[in-house]
Amino acid sequence: MKTVKFIIFLVGIALVNYVGGIPTDARNLFISHTIFLAPLLVDFYGLLKVQSLLKWFIILIWLAGILTIVSNILGVAGVLTLVEKKVVFNSQYYMPFDLSVHVHSYLLIVSCVYTFIFMGTITFDNIFALNKKIMKKQKKKTGREEMVTNVHPR
Repeated sequence: MKTVKFIIFLVGIALVNYVGGIPTDARNLFISHTIFLAPLLVDFYGLLKVQSLLKWFIILIWLAGILTIVSNILGVAGVLTLVEKKVVFNSQYYMPFDLSVHVHSYLLIVSCVYTFIFMGTITFDNIFALNKKIMKKQKKKTGREEMVTNVHPR
């Protein structure tokens, strides 16, 4: 995972140099969003291996992150664009459905996804680390109780 993070970091630096500061057009907006979301998704990926009832919630957050990163990549490629403060499909591409989301709504949705991924990574990592400690303590305790019950009185 560290290699993937390093590659994302290098690509991010190259893209930041391409953007050159605050995004002023649609492509730069999508590039900067991709730079910030990719490392968060890499950190969140480790949570998909957890065996817990929370796995369904983790999968939903992961899918929202994947959809967001796909929309950002489509924006970088020029398939999604901004027209009159709305995020729409570029008219040069054929799409089976129309997309017309106000840019403020799009940014709000994307910000919520970023927040869920960031807070989910912190929260779930701590919950599962704490759960492992509790399970170890319970295992030690039950092991001691089994030893006591298996010892015969003299």
